[in-house]
Parts: sequence; structure tokens; C-alpha cells
Amino acid sequence: MDPLEPIYSAFGMIGGNTPSRRFAGVLAASSAAEYAAKPSYAYDGSGHMRPNAWLDSSAPNASYLPAFAIPLILGILSSTFI
Repeated sequence: MDPLEPIYSAFGMIGGNTPSRRFAGVLAASSAAEYAAKPSYAYDGSGHMRPNAWLDSSAPNASYLPAFAIPLILGILSSTFI
């Protein structure tokens, strides 16, 4: 038996049968969770998104890890390996 079978069936129950649907679902869910948690690597103390240091390195309080990076990585991993 495949140890990932419960994950496959859970994605199948919610319509995540294809890689693109898994990517979209995980991206949406993780983006919502990140927005609710507002981690300090992507948001400042007042809840506003920190500027991207790759685009504007002179901006104060800039972050090299933008808010969309972690949800994007999780979506790619879920669509590739599950």
C-alpha cells in the first residue's frame, strides 16, 4: 500500500485530480493561511506587505522573501510530487 494514499484520496474528494487543480487549491489555501497569520518575513508590524528587495533594494524594511513565495513553492511541490 502506498503511504500517500490518504493524501491522494483527500485531494480526489475535493476535486484535485489533476496537477493544475492541486496547484491552484494548495496555492489558494496557503495564501489564505499566510494572509491570516501575516508572518514577519512578508508583513511589517502594522500589517502591510513589506516591499520586495529584489525589485527595490533601497526600500526600508524590504524583504527578499515576498509574501507569494511560500504559497507558490507549496503549490509547485503539491502539483509535482503528489
